[in-house]
Amino acid sequence: MKPSSETYADLFSMNFRAIRALTRDLTEEEARRRPDGRQNPMLWMVGHIATYRAEALARLGAGAASGAGLKDLFGQDVRSDPKDWPALPELLATLSELNDSLLSRLRTLGDAAFDPMITTPAGSAVPAILFLHFHESYHVGQLGYLRTWLGKAPLVKPGPPKAAG
Repeated sequence: MKPSSETYADLFSMNFRAIRALTRDLTEEEARRRPDGRQNPMLWMVGHIATYRAEALARLGAGAASGAGLKDLFGQDVRSDPKDWPALPELLATLSELNDSLLSRLRTLGDAAFDPMITTPAGSAVPAILFLHFHESYHVGQLGYLRTWLGKAPLVKPGPPKAAG
C-alpha cells in the first residue's frame, strides 16, 4: 500500500486529538513541571510539536499563519527561558491553527506532499512529511509518559493482568 496525503492528514489529526486529550486537565504548573527538575516538561513538548507543524507547513510551501517565534522557544537544542513560554491554552490554540492549516495543505497537495525531502539524523533522505510525522509521534508518546508521571490517568487504560501459566 502506498501512503497518501490523506493518510498522513488522518495521522496528524489523530496526533492532534491525542495531544488535546493528554493535556485536557493539566494545570499550568503541571504542564511546566520538569522530570528530575531538568528534563523537558509537557508544555515544552507541545511547543516543540507546534514548532515542527510550522516547519512542515514551510516545507510544503505554505507560510505558517501562526507559530511565529516558536522555533526560538522550542526548536531543536534550544534552551529558552520558561518565563518566555506562552501559557498552555495559548500554545494549544496555536497548535490547533497549525493543525488545520497542515491538514488543508496536505489535502490540497495530494501526492506532491511527498516531494519535499529531509535528511534524517541517520543520514537517510526521506519525504519530509514522513519524518516530521515520526518525530511528532515520538513526542506524543513522551507526553503520554509524562502524563502518568504527573499522576494523571493514562490516555489508554491498561488491560487486566495476564493470568500466570
